[in-house]
Amino acid sequence: MAGAAKGWGGASSGISGVIGRTPADLNGGAGVGPQGRGHEVTCPQSSDSAALTRGPAPDSRRRGPSAASRVPTETSPESRRSALIEQLRLEAVKALDQDRPVTMLNLMRFRAGSLDGDGSGWDAYLRYSRQASRLIKERGGRIVWAGELNGVPFGPEEHGQWDYTALVYYPSPAAFLDMMQSPAYAEANVHRENGCRDHLIMAVDETYNGMSQ
Repeated sequence: MAGAAKGWGGASSGISGVIGRTPADLNGGAGVGPQGRGHEVTCPQSSDSAALTRGPAPDSRRRGPSAASRVPTETSPESRRSALIEQLRLEAVKALDQDRPVTMLNLMRFRAGSLDGDGSGWDAYLRYSRQASRLIKERGGRIVWAGELNGVPFGPEEHGQWDYTALVYYPSPAAFLDMMQSPAYAEANVHRENGCRDHLIMAVDETYNGMSQ
C-alpha cells in the first residue's frame, strides 16, 4: 500500500514496476504507516494492524493541496474500478513466475491533507489500509515488513524522497491481481488516492532472506 518474499527461494533476481507513480497501488496492511515522532493510532482489527499503526510527524516533503483544491470523489464504483485497472501494468504482472509467491515493494509519499478534507493524508491512508489489509489476508497474503524512510545516506537525494515503505507478500501474482481488480479494493482505493501523493509498487524476486534466520 518492499526486499524479498518470505518462505521461498529464488534463483533469479529482479525488480519490475507493477504500478507507476500514479494513484493506483496497493500498499497493504491495516495501519501501515510511518513510525511516528508524531501521534500514535491504534487499529484493533488484526495483529498486523496493531503492530503497524504509528502516524507520521509533519514533514516538509508531505505537501498537500489547499482547501480550495480539495475535490470529493463523486464517480461511480464501477468507473473507479475501471480507472484503477487501467493503471495496472498487466504485462508486468503476467511476466512474473505464476507458480511462485511474490513480494511487492511499496514506496509511498503522503499528502499533508486528505483530498476529501477529512484529516491528514495519513488519516486517509489509515482508512485505506484498514480495508486493504483484510483483502490481502483473504487471499493468503501478509505484511512482511514496514517502516519510515529517514534520509538518503548514499546516492542521489532526489531519488529518495519517499515517506514510507512496506513489503507485502502474496502467495502468487494472481492473488495480487485478483485483489487489485476487485470491487472491494476499488472502494478502498479512494482513500489511498486521497492520502497518497505518490505510490510506487515493484515486484521483487528473493535472492537472500536474512529475516528468516
